Amino acid sequence: MYPTEDVLAFLFATVATIVATLTGLIGAFSTFRLQESNREINLLEDLLVFP
Repeated sequence: MYPTEDVLAFLFATVATIVATLTGLIGAFSTFRLQESNREINLLEDLLVFP
């Protein structure tokens, strides 16, 4: 017995939503970490270049 098209469409939409949410969270976290890293690098450059 095969699932109906409605069930498959619902499962696909659910999986797509979960994947999109996880991708967005990972992207936001990566952007935040990148900004933090840039701030730390700039601080180190300021300390090393202009003693």
